[in-house]
Amino acid sequence: VGGESGGVGSWFSSSSSLLSLSMGERRRRGFVCPVVGSRRLLSSVSSVGGESGGVGSWFSSSSSLLSLSMGERRRRGFVCPVVGSRRLLSSVSSVGGESGGAKLTHVSEESGLPTMVDVSEKKVTTRTATAVSIISLPPSISSLLTDGEIQTKKGPVFATAIIAGTMAAKKTDALIPFCHQIPLDGCKIDIRLNDNQITIEAMVRTHHRTGVEMEALVASSVAALTVYDMCKAISHEMVIEKTYLLQKSGGKSDIRAPGST
Repeated sequence: VGGESGGVGSWFSSSSSLLSLSMGERRRRGFVCPVVGSRRLLSSVSSVGGESGGVGSWFSSSSSLLSLSMGERRRRGFVCPVVGSRRLLSSVSSVGGESGGAKLTHVSEESGLPTMVDVSEKKVTTRTATAVSIISLPPSISSLLTDGEIQTKKGPVFATAIIAGTMAAKKTDALIPFCHQIPLDGCKIDIRLNDNQITIEAMVRTHHRTGVEMEALVASSVAALTVYDMCKAISHEMVIEKTYLLQKSGGKSDIRAPGST
């Protein structure tokens, strides 16, 4: 997270002492700070103490600390084990970059707790998103392709996967906690088999205040899982290799995966 003059180092006050250690030595001593999943390591701390010292003194005065039980802190993954302290960093407004970086929009700056983003002030626009899932198949499955479809005892694999992916896209808000309920104008899923690799492409469209990239990702993911379920009686040697966002448009910024056309 960040470069030499940013990232984790910028969270700590200048009075904190940092010591150069090898990565292995830092890990062995338990000096990893996973508060926001950073790989940067705090190798030494100048003070360990109570309410007026310890972990609190490492962070600049702008950092927000929230009192939670140790169990709750561990459950949320916010414990900083550098010196086994119980103090908690409850919110980080930005990560990475020399001058800030991307904000964690699903974390409240006031409370440090998870929250749904308020989109009421956003403009209603036509928004699209396309996601792709890739599945590698063993020859025992790919050889069953006939007229663009694989038939199993459960039924047509691709047709069933398309139905499952479409149903999942419409239920995304019930699966992903802070997704909004979005009326979908369209959901098109295309499945292609090339050699021993299946490509599932899900394109979702809406006219709304927020985008549908999660709906597209859920659609392609569930379609891939359905292919696995339909074919597992033949072989378990299938691998869902990756799922990624191909493109999204209509929001604050358009995104297209590198190398895509």
